[in-house]
Amino acid sequence: MDLSKYLGLFVSEGGEHAEQMARELLQLEGAAVAPEAIDSIFRHAHSIKGMAASMEFSEITELAHAAESLVGALRPPRAGSVPRATVDALMAAAERIAVLIRERGRGQQGEGKDLTLLLRGRAADPWSEPVAEAIPLKVEPAVSLRDRLRTVRVRGETLDELLDVAGELLLETSRLRELARQAREPLRAALDESVDRMHSRLRTLHQRVVAARLTPLSVLTDQLPRHLRDIAHQLGREVELSVAGAEVEVDRAIVDEIADALLHLLRNCIDHGIEPPAEREAAGKPRAGRLRVEARRERERLILEVADDGRGFDTKKLRAGAVRRGLLSIAAAEELSDQESLMLACLPGLSTSDRVTEISGRGVGMDAVKNAIEGLGGTLAIESTPLEGTRFVLRLPLNVALIQVLLAEVEREVIALPISKVLAAIEIPSGHGRTFEFQGDEAPVYSLGSLLEWKEIAAGSAAGRPVLVVDGGGKPVGLAVDRLVGQHEALLQPLAGPLGQFPGLSAVTLLGSGRPVFVLDVPRLLEA
Repeated sequence: MDLSKYLGLFVSEGGEHAEQMARELLQLEGAAVAPEAIDSIFRHAHSIKGMAASMEFSEITELAHAAESLVGALRPPRAGSVPRATVDALMAAAERIAVLIRERGRGQQGEGKDLTLLLRGRAADPWSEPVAEAIPLKVEPAVSLRDRLRTVRVRGETLDELLDVAGELLLETSRLRELARQAREPLRAALDESVDRMHSRLRTLHQRVVAARLTPLSVLTDQLPRHLRDIAHQLGREVELSVAGAEVEVDRAIVDEIADALLHLLRNCIDHGIEPPAEREAAGKPRAGRLRVEARRERERLILEVADDGRGFDTKKLRAGAVRRGLLSIAAAEELSDQESLMLACLPGLSTSDRVTEISGRGVGMDAVKNAIEGLGGTLAIESTPLEGTRFVLRLPLNVALIQVLLAEVEREVIALPISKVLAAIEIPSGHGRTFEFQGDEAPVYSLGSLLEWKEIAAGSAAGRPVLVVDGGGKPVGLAVDRLVGQHEALLQPLAGPLGQFPGLSAVTLLGSGRPVFVLDVPRLLEA
């Protein structure tokens, strides 16, 4: 296992335990010793020992273990204070541990054997008062303090607030730029220059806060093996999980939101996809089913794939289930392609399972997965081959702070579409208003005003108008608009009340003029 990805966490938490240990050791001098103080110091030493052992840092493990033993030897505490020699030894251990942790953080390895031997000697009789005892303490307090101040732990909520403030300040610069355009020369030029400088610095601030919120996907994927082992055991399956790209860093808000979705997809893979061992052997497959989670970056997008080598989806069952539950007519079901049929698995209440288990099969969950992904501005696609397996492809933004949107005018209203969803902007010649060819495929085109029910125009009335080619859930779709306005850096605000229930609207943002603009959720709009 690659332990280097946990080094930052070890340095942060281990250093904090060492500092708390040193601070609480002061309570052992000059007063009756409370059992609670001994217990707390013991826990700090024990925590450091466990973390260092996990990181395979032997010098820190041995020193922390010796300190733990010495503190344990003080139990039960006696009347009066702990001998100064014992406190000095433990204080030296806390300081040396802090130094060793910082050295490991810099890729160096220090030494702690001399102090370890001293602590072991004191543990034999910690209440004795030696005449003289040299404590090998080689720490410069000024350096130690300076190093400690370089790294601080910040609550996630504080970073969220900083991100919101930085985003709002960036929007204010857009407002100032609008006001500057109304000024006369030479004041206009001076204001433009000042606003540009301020925007550049605020942009840097915003990027630094975004970077501070980044976390590797390993914080999520490292928890999967244990969960999947329990699930497989309950269902009588054997599975092998492989993970690639766990080092990819994304906004922690993305990790929080996709955690349940990822686990649900893997549960479904085990329950519905992976066959029992005997059935796999009869089909010429290995007894253990293979699960694969792979993450990678593509420009400003996170691509997360979840795949299994199981039985695959039965598209006929999906269509039949949709008809049986009244979600589709028989005629509509027959017109669906296999790719479109696979997405029926995300309809609420639809399941191909013939049984109900505590793991899955109740027909709930895939719709929640899809809604969670699209709520982050992402998309979900499903690929499946009968008897060979299924692959879920999640395309997500790397962060959920400021995003680039494309502004377009429809019926004198300005709307915004995430740039990540726009594949191209084209113009369809006269006589080709209902469909158009895009990258070798025939794609439908709709009037955006008609989809939003702002005007009653038949789908396909798009000839001679700007058409935005968007990602319509894995396939290109054209949206005809009246005019393209331009790009905009948007700070998204969630919709509340009735607007939050309107299909196709995901958020609202403000232009520099203060005008509110709705941001479209393209896949949900097309579904509606």
